[in-house]
Amino acid sequence: MDLERDKPQPEMDPQRRPATPEPRVQRLGPRQEPEPVPASRQPPPPRPPKPPTRNMGSGWGMGRIAAILLLLISGGVLIGGSDEKPSPPSAPTSVIDQAESVPDEIVVDLKDNITDAQIAGLGQAVGIQLRYASAHSAAYKLMVARVNPGDRGRVLAGLRASPLVEAAEPQILYHFDQASSSVSTSRFVPNDPDYKRQWDLTMIGMEEAWTKTKGKGATVAVIDSGVGGRNPAGGVVQGQDFNRTEFATGYDFGEDIPVGPDDDGHGTHVSGTIAESTDNGLFGAGIAPEAKLMPLRVADAKGQLKLSAIADALHYAGDHGANVANLSLGGPSASDIMASSMRYAYDKGVTLVCAAGNDGKDDVGYPAKYKECITVSAVGPTGEIASYSTWGKEVDIAAPGGEPKMGEDALIYQNTFMQKKGLFGPSGPRVDGFFPMFGTSMAAPHVTGVAALLVSLGIKDPSEIRSQLRKTAKVKTPADHYGAGILDAAAAVQTTARSERQNWVQIALAIGAAGLLLTIGRNLRRPTDPMFFVHHIAIALAVGLFLPIALEKFVGFGSWWNLVGHSVVLGIIFLVLPGLDRSSFWKAVAFTLGLVIHLLLDADSGRAPFLVIPQQRILFWLAANAAVGIYFMVSTYSSAKKEMSLTLRAA
Repeated sequence: MDLERDKPQPEMDPQRRPATPEPRVQRLGPRQEPEPVPASRQPPPPRPPKPPTRNMGSGWGMGRIAAILLLLISGGVLIGGSDEKPSPPSAPTSVIDQAESVPDEIVVDLKDNITDAQIAGLGQAVGIQLRYASAHSAAYKLMVARVNPGDRGRVLAGLRASPLVEAAEPQILYHFDQASSSVSTSRFVPNDPDYKRQWDLTMIGMEEAWTKTKGKGATVAVIDSGVGGRNPAGGVVQGQDFNRTEFATGYDFGEDIPVGPDDDGHGTHVSGTIAESTDNGLFGAGIAPEAKLMPLRVADAKGQLKLSAIADALHYAGDHGANVANLSLGGPSASDIMASSMRYAYDKGVTLVCAAGNDGKDDVGYPAKYKECITVSAVGPTGEIASYSTWGKEVDIAAPGGEPKMGEDALIYQNTFMQKKGLFGPSGPRVDGFFPMFGTSMAAPHVTGVAALLVSLGIKDPSEIRSQLRKTAKVKTPADHYGAGILDAAAAVQTTARSERQNWVQIALAIGAAGLLLTIGRNLRRPTDPMFFVHHIAIALAVGLFLPIALEKFVGFGSWWNLVGHSVVLGIIFLVLPGLDRSSFWKAVAFTLGLVIHLLLDADSGRAPFLVIPQQRILFWLAANAAVGIYFMVSTYSSAKKEMSLTLRAA
């Protein structure tokens, strides 16, 4: 017999304490009560075994790994569809110097903190007299100077070597992107409503768009040949169909005077597409008739479009509250001064819309090539790219510009001032009428007008406007001809209108969360109160719902940090952390639920803050994250139920 094996074994107590003397036990006789043991000598009651701490987010399986891979793949798809326009390389100085320019004039951009004495000394050092480009140039030190054409290279080299100079360039000349017509435009339209001629407005869905907004509250700068004709006294008279259009204070940078007439007719026609008075029984319609026009004339008496005037106009637009600026002009040469002015206006919140050019080849001009600009190519009534339209990888979107090969009815009609054409060219006085033109100059203001409609609906960030126009365009390929597709005003404003519902839902949820917090906030310092737990769940839900909005406001529309804010990855990381208890589990689930709700609202509105096309890429990202978030919440909840069941059994 194995005595050790048969010997009774003491019970193992995981909470066993050091041995204490056993209390004396009295044997009881009949009817004898036990002698009470003093409380101080009683052994402590045995503690229940403590269940092992488990991770609520543990239990990784193939399903969770597949979900993470889905997020990684969808993120790659989204990033691969980045809508960022590449920055054009800086043109070599030799190329800038050889650009078409005024032979005896240069433009100089000086350091902003330079003094008048330094300006005078700099001019004397190179043998020129520097003067401000206009009455508005002093703030940013944009100067011009006359030079001997044969001495221009030496003067520019001397200026570029000075630490006081940011850029020194020839007075580059630009041109309106209005194509030369092979179709007679001598016919005058009768003075009666002629909206039926405006096939272009029907193509982009203006009848539907006007039911949502007509552009009230937006200010559009027209950087062009001016707006309005010349009256007998030399002043400006507006066209007949601008009788209800509101104007902001503009400036004539071509002549450096407060206001100047449109001696070309180009700027008035462009302005008509943007905001010609509508529904007033005269001529045709404008896209945003309730928007305010800011005429910035950059053509001088000779019709030349100088670099200094355009740069001045961009600064003026940025400093005087313009929301959108139309530049239906261009040239083949890059310019550091132009690039700097474009950035200045863009950083001031001005959406810049530029015509791609009329060379009919793959060679987008400047300023349309700059990434700050929404670059517009032209299509005819059939939706095919116009025969004259320039194209290239910089094109963002296409819009109606007219097709001369299809006849006069395929051109763009607006109210402007034009001369009759005779055998020897235009003759006689300029007439106020409803006339056709074509070119990417005519396509760009269609996009500008719709951008003004978006501004009136509350979208003012240039990146967001560009994204909204592109993702609602009618898809057409190839992208280097049409960009994202053909402009669709109806879809652009309808999508924005749906986003207003999203805003109201978010406001309602915010009010509800605030009410809940105010009601139970008094329990914040009492962790034992059950409402303390509910309070923190509500906070986690609200944080998940509004974190993407707060992040967007901080980093700006289009930042790739918004990719993190619009992802459930943060909630997933929280859910799989080790040592997660029941309280933090529910907070993580509530946080993830808030994110999922936000993602679904964004998917409904189409307003996620990403510069990505096509829209399907964004929807894929939002849907993938929402699906993964729901999967993780459900699967982790199932794990939590098992853990809770084990805990109850152990207790």
